[in-house]
Amino acid sequence: MTSLKNILIFARRDNSSYPWSDSIENLYKELIDKFESCHYLPVSTANPCLALLSLASAAIHVASVKDWKRLTIIVNHSIVFYILLPLLLILRLSGAKVLLLVHEHEQILGLGYVISSGISNFGLQSLRYCRLYHKLPALLSSIPVVLAHEQVHSIGIRRYARHRFLSVDASLFPPAPLSMSNHGIIRVLFPHDVRRYDKGYRFVTALQQYTYPPIQWKNGREAIFQYDKVFQKYWSSDAIFLPSDWESLSLVLIEALSCNIFVVTNKNVGSVLYLLENHAIDELRGYGLYVCDHTVSAYYLAFCEISERLNRNDAPRTGELFRINNLEKPDLSFV
Repeated sequence: MTSLKNILIFARRDNSSYPWSDSIENLYKELIDKFESCHYLPVSTANPCLALLSLASAAIHVASVKDWKRLTIIVNHSIVFYILLPLLLILRLSGAKVLLLVHEHEQILGLGYVISSGISNFGLQSLRYCRLYHKLPALLSSIPVVLAHEQVHSIGIRRYARHRFLSVDASLFPPAPLSMSNHGIIRVLFPHDVRRYDKGYRFVTALQQYTYPPIQWKNGREAIFQYDKVFQKYWSSDAIFLPSDWESLSLVLIEALSCNIFVVTNKNVGSVLYLLENHAIDELRGYGLYVCDHTVSAYYLAFCEISERLNRNDAPRTGELFRINNLEKPDLSFV
């Protein structure tokens, strides 16, 4: 255990079953094992009153730290940075190290994307598509820590660190048992909100026009499970479909790999880019991870091949990818 620095983690926390919060807590547990003085402080974004209480609580805790120059602050979300902005600026000027973790919800597509794609009724949520919303915290932090290079390239930040700081607990996502024949029907899970244009449900709509291969589409948001029960959605599926326009990591993809089921996705997903550093596209396809062009025809061909593999009992080996790439452990070298 290392005791050279004090570490404070400020993390967004509003729903105990929220998977990103669970992953941040996994990160915290790993850090507490490595550093003797490490504290986790949840920050509420539910309403302004709770946000102010979070700021006051953070200030009280920071005041108890004697040497701010040996203090490392980890902030896991842009909105948390804004809530704690006065405190974080004081700490930066006093010599503390402030790390901004830019994770899945920082989908930096730009307002031009929002307008051209016809996204509406997003309200304040559309701020996360505004590059300035993410650029300001990135500039004010000591260094932003990103999951994918594209996150910072799109907002013009040159100084950053790229680390896979999130992970999935394999004990919560055990390999699915070998499924019995389903009469040639592929059970495909679309795990995201169908109303979110950027998650690509329009590709599901387009693929539904094909009669072959026969696909039983499943909406992953029809039923909300506690996080320790989410694996059941994967176990009842042959494949998951992730046609997102952008994902900085995609815990869903990593969870599916841990459950050893087929995955159809594209290069817009951060975890895919991470895997492509060590594996060729054809190699990933052999495991059962299909990295396609972001087109209906490419996705269609992937499902045709999966149908053929299921018919000849050629099981996926995506669980091997999970283990080979050590996706259960976060990369802590950024601290």
